[in-house]
Amino acid sequence: MGLLRRGKNDSDKQAVPLEAAAPPPPPPKGEEKKSPGLFGGIRQYILDSYNGLYKIVLEPSMPTKQTIALLIVGVIIGMVWGYVLAPVVFYSANPNRLNQAAQNQWIKMAAVGYESSGVQYNMETVQGLLAQVPNPAGAIATMLADPNISAPDSQALNSIVSIAQSVAGAAPIEPDLVTSIRDLIVPILLVLIVTPILVLIWRLLFYPNFVAPLLDNFHAARDPKYRAERQRQRDALGRMKEEKKALEEMKKQTVADVELGSPVVQALSVYNKGGIYDYSKEIELGTGEFLGQCGSVIAEVVDPDPVAVEVWLFDIFGSQNLRKVFVTEAGMADPSIRTRLEDDVDNPAADIIVARPDAVLTIDSDKLRLQAKFSTLAIDASGRFENFRMQLTAWQKEKAAAPMPMPSVTATVPAVAPIPAYAPPPPPAARPMSDYDNLQFDPPPPPAARPMSDYDNLQFDPPPMPAARPPVPPPPAARPMSDYDNLQFDPPPAPAGAPSLGSLMGRPPVPPPPSGIFADDDEDDDPFGGTGDFTPLNTGR
Repeated sequence: MGLLRRGKNDSDKQAVPLEAAAPPPPPPKGEEKKSPGLFGGIRQYILDSYNGLYKIVLEPSMPTKQTIALLIVGVIIGMVWGYVLAPVVFYSANPNRLNQAAQNQWIKMAAVGYESSGVQYNMETVQGLLAQVPNPAGAIATMLADPNISAPDSQALNSIVSIAQSVAGAAPIEPDLVTSIRDLIVPILLVLIVTPILVLIWRLLFYPNFVAPLLDNFHAARDPKYRAERQRQRDALGRMKEEKKALEEMKKQTVADVELGSPVVQALSVYNKGGIYDYSKEIELGTGEFLGQCGSVIAEVVDPDPVAVEVWLFDIFGSQNLRKVFVTEAGMADPSIRTRLEDDVDNPAADIIVARPDAVLTIDSDKLRLQAKFSTLAIDASGRFENFRMQLTAWQKEKAAAPMPMPSVTATVPAVAPIPAYAPPPPPAARPMSDYDNLQFDPPPPPAARPMSDYDNLQFDPPPMPAARPPVPPPPAARPMSDYDNLQFDPPPAPAGAPSLGSLMGRPPVPPPPSGIFADDDEDDDPFGGTGDFTPLNTGR
């Protein structure tokens, strides 16, 4: 549709309607769309939910695979460091976490304190000390069975044997393979599960609502240019909200035309001083049928001076480009501006309207009607548009022709019916004419109306005629003899005592060439040593 939009440089051009798109071909026979059924519907619902919820909402905020991999590698490196390279040093731990030798020393300390007269441990205290190691009775029996035990230690341990047998002892702590694997796998699983959840909470909830505003305010406080840009964006957003609200109010307050009924299109064109103003809107029915376009722009003859606004309408049915102009009172009072506007429109008396809050501009084409009026209007002291909101309302004049009614079908069929004769289809004149049957376009100008250019009457000189040849070539006697027709060559010198070829043919002997003419008189003057000597040809002259 944007190709039919009328711009500033194509005011005299005719727009060509686009060809109607051909309907898609029907599916091949046997490949009609079948009902998916219950399971197919459930599967499609799951796929749609996955695409709508995860692919569109969650996936853009999910951590990347590289981030997860780096976290897992970090966890593994931390475990290797904490368990192998720099293991944890325990302190303030229970005796059940000590090795067996340390636990035996703990039991001996309790026995000596109970048996010794210097340090008094009562029975409850000894029971509490023995309860912190695994199997104290078994440990005492093992130490008493050792032949290397000293007599004082043996005496002290025998004093607490009955007490140790009454104590269950603490549970032993022994490392195993399952515990080690669990300690390695659980952190990795936590990274894989918890990290995406935390990242989603951060990116979707926490960062945009708390962190981003703080960072934006901090950036705006430090950078004046960024602060001004953010203010412009906020103002533009506020204007868009106001324009949307004003458009909704305009649609509520619009009264249907008495002749044409409800409008087809309602639009709001907004101008603010200092910005680029070039608004356009497609005129379409609710079914999607394209009727044309409308819009408003600073008039070309005064552009970029915002003293006049051109409102235009394009009707696709008649390929009509119509326009009228709103001009301020100061522009109307300026003879230069008024003259330029009058030269640019077809009917200055009806096509130029002074811009006032109650002014209404109406453009009528064959099939459409466009009405433009200001809902708000502000003009500065110099007589230029400061800002305004222009309501554009379009109606369709003629509706599409209703389809012909189908003939009724008789319910009863006679038993024997004669075959009806072939009836030709109705002529084209009998078919109701649609909006596309009478499209007319301006014919191209005739060749005579076009001014003749410098290349339209080019003339060239004819090529020269060749000289006439004689019908019969002249005889050999009449043709002049050339230098090559009587060539004669000197015969080779005859051997001594043998007659020459000339004497045999009855010719006198040829004398030698004179000296100094064809031969060098002085051999010392020849720099080539005689290699350039030759015998001239006898031409017979």
